[in-house]
Amino acid sequence: MSKFFTFSSRLLVVVFALCLPWIWMLSPLGRFRDWGMTSCFQLPTLHSAALVIPVSLTFVREQFRFPDLVNATQWQIDREIKQLTDELFKVILVDNLDGSAGKEEYNLNLELSRDDSLGMSSTSYEATTYYSLHAVYSSDLPFLITQTILSYLLSGDIELLRMRVDKIVPSEMNITLSTGSPYGNERIKEIVTLFDEYANHTRPLTKLSYKCNYNYASLLEKEIQLELSNGVMETLSIESSSTNEVQRLLEEQLVLPSKPQNNLLLRVRAASRRQEMLRLG
Repeated sequence: MSKFFTFSSRLLVVVFALCLPWIWMLSPLGRFRDWGMTSCFQLPTLHSAALVIPVSLTFVREQFRFPDLVNATQWQIDREIKQLTDELFKVILVDNLDGSAGKEEYNLNLELSRDDSLGMSSTSYEATTYYSLHAVYSSDLPFLITQTILSYLLSGDIELLRMRVDKIVPSEMNITLSTGSPYGNERIKEIVTLFDEYANHTRPLTKLSYKCNYNYASLLEKEIQLELSNGVMETLSIESSSTNEVQRLLEEQLVLPSKPQNNLLLRVRAASRRQEMLRLG
């Protein structure tokens, strides 16, 4: 039974490989070349863009070849960016569909699936667009790719550009955590773990360090006080939400974007780019 299932699965992939390019060519987007509309994708490159980010497109397994997919998606991304921000921000798609160009720092994987969805890596600069046969035939694949890139993979950069925040994060950030509780309080342990995580991941942005004062006489046992080297000070109650409050305060000082929430690496990279742009003036 398992051998039959394996054979059927392999046969299905072969059928998809043979049929999908034809489905693409028969779809409205695939027929753009026949309609003489290919030139609508030949948009000028913004060589004067303040921020240019290459993103490679890579098939996970199938390695189908869709004519004009990269050009069609580039056109849609350019149009969406103009609506999202008036800054000179440019995303350059790199055709790595056959694997020959190699992956860029930012990479989007394309994987054939039963349904349309997306997946975000929590530890790298990669995302995955899962697309269905219906998305191919209905010409929705460029839209799905565009949404994955702009709404998730590079959402942090767009958010910071739209915020127009000109605050420069200092090269070093020192935090003093004081508490009226003794050493060993579980909530304090959570906050210290949070500091360790951010100190490790925010190195491209700033050198983050901290120290803890326990049994601090000026505070009640269920109080904590955060003091930053720039003079910011805040006193909080030790509650279930206190770790989230500390994280919020920390991210405000680091000027981190709010998305993607599951990938701190991407958010720090976006904040670092914003920092570089501000320093270059």
